[in-house]
Amino acid sequence: MQSVSSIEKLNSEKKLKSKAKKLEKKYSKQRNVNENLLKPKKWWQSLLIWSTNILLIFVALIATTFAISVSVSKINKTSPIYLGTSFMKIISGSMQASGFEIGEIIVTHSVDAKTLNVGDNIAFYVSYNDMSRFNLSTAKEVETTQKTKFKTPFSTLFGVQSQKITTAAKSGNKIVFHQIVAIYESESGERWFKTKGTSNSVEDSWTISESLVIGIHVTNGFSNMIAGALDVITSNPKLLVCCSLLPFLLVVLVVSGNIIKDIALILIELDIVEEKRKLTDSICVKNKIGYQMSNKTKYKVLAQATPEERALYMSLLWENGSTPESIKKYYKRKTILLKSNQELLELNRECQEMFKNKETPTKIAKYYNETKSEIEKRHRARVAKLNAIKKKYINSQKQKTA
Repeated sequence: MQSVSSIEKLNSEKKLKSKAKKLEKKYSKQRNVNENLLKPKKWWQSLLIWSTNILLIFVALIATTFAISVSVSKINKTSPIYLGTSFMKIISGSMQASGFEIGEIIVTHSVDAKTLNVGDNIAFYVSYNDMSRFNLSTAKEVETTQKTKFKTPFSTLFGVQSQKITTAAKSGNKIVFHQIVAIYESESGERWFKTKGTSNSVEDSWTISESLVIGIHVTNGFSNMIAGALDVITSNPKLLVCCSLLPFLLVVLVVSGNIIKDIALILIELDIVEEKRKLTDSICVKNKIGYQMSNKTKYKVLAQATPEERALYMSLLWENGSTPESIKKYYKRKTILLKSNQELLELNRECQEMFKNKETPTKIAKYYNETKSEIEKRHRARVAKLNAIKKKYINSQKQKTA
């Protein structure tokens, strides 16, 4: 069996080799960054990017609401509806006299039921429970000649229809597409419709309340386009899944572009910290790299500046007017942090020179670890000394005010 000391030595060598690899990577050549991503865009390029992003967001919203609408309609067992437009298939010949053939897909749109007229072709749920509320003896027949008004409830954007329609659908009531032959109004002002299939010889046995009307038949191109899309998607579960995933893929596409640019900025920032680039390089200044750094990183970069560069570096690290007072008086009030950063900076430079002189990575790593440990020890001693001075000063102020 190996002794404890030999195991510790083996672990130490492994850590040293691991550190050597990291340092070798750290002091290798400047990172490969696609600087074309960070170059200032011309006005037409910026306009194109913004237009593309807006279009992608719009498509994502449409696809999301469309998928939600179809899914909600399936859950509620209602006829699929989107932006007030719905579709259904003719399954009988009761409306052949009006040109509606069996198997034909018809399009309906949500409507203000109080503006429906005799002769309108409507789709509705037949609910015998609802019919029990209608009293023909107290209702009055009305004749309307006003223009039919479409309506597009916001809820239909997500496939949600009225509570009565949802209840009727879940109860298994059938959908019928017939023509209005008479309109009644109850004492409460509710509209009721007598209907008939134009190919049938007699009127329907039911009277339908306005709350169970799905919509009126329409033939405009936009509604037909939506209905066609609804028909295709509802008949193909795989396509429904694709529509559900499309918005997320589009969002990922937009976000990925921003992430790639952010990664390029981070790589440049690392190059600056490791002195492979200068903060004053044009690409760094144009992309305001310094402003995006953390305060700790800013201190490290500021420590690299020569006395002649300090004022310029401060303006590139902190925006105008935002430079902390303690940073403006940096060399008086932040000497401890500065001293440690400068020592670490010198250590990095020494290690870089050792790599250039083809010194073994393991030897460099050992030197780096030992020297860094000494720097950190001195830093802790300085911090402790400063804290003691601060504590002494605070106590003296308290004694003066007591």
